[in-house]
Amino acid sequence: MCEMGIMETALVVDDDFLMRGYAVDSLRKENVFVIEASSGKEFSRLHAGRKFDLVFADLDIFQAEARAVNRDPDTIYVVMTSFRKVDKAIQLVGNGAYDYLVKPFSPEQVSVILFRIRELLKLRIQIESLKKKVASDDPDFHAAPKTASGEGAVTNLQELERQTIIRVLKETHGSRNVMAERLGISVRTLQNKLAQYKRDASLQMP
Repeated sequence: MCEMGIMETALVVDDDFLMRGYAVDSLRKENVFVIEASSGKEFSRLHAGRKFDLVFADLDIFQAEARAVNRDPDTIYVVMTSFRKVDKAIQLVGNGAYDYLVKPFSPEQVSVILFRIRELLKLRIQIESLKKKVASDDPDFHAAPKTASGEGAVTNLQELERQTIIRVLKETHGSRNVMAERLGISVRTLQNKLAQYKRDASLQMP
């Protein structure tokens, strides 16, 4: 996991040389250390050999290697897809992938999604620091934040993201467009996450 002031490490996987190179260049311009893979086998080998903060993977390769790759819960996955397969990418959001990019994407789109990822990584570091304080029984530490249900401390990034989305949902009175703008995600991604929370019975939709 990266720490404050240290560049992230990303794995970019795509069998299309031009699209892979475009993603790599866009990430490197954002000061991300990037390793490339051009096939599913190479993806599996590299993924098993080291930890990555980020993985940007072609949708087809990501799905084909889903069983072979032991996904690291600390790694944030972004799928890259053509417009005709956007529906499949949306289904993966919240179910293995953090978000998706539609090919061909612009450097600005990479910057936007990377900004959100970096904010999540900062939150992850804060959570790890919190857990260490609890473990060391720091006398200056009073209590860990509770989950939305009030049961226990926040222990993972997904739970923190869920709490944030539910809070913004209440603040915006359920306006999807306003929510998406405030959270910095697409309306489709937001709708997919809300649908997941509804299925998990953790949210009553307004």
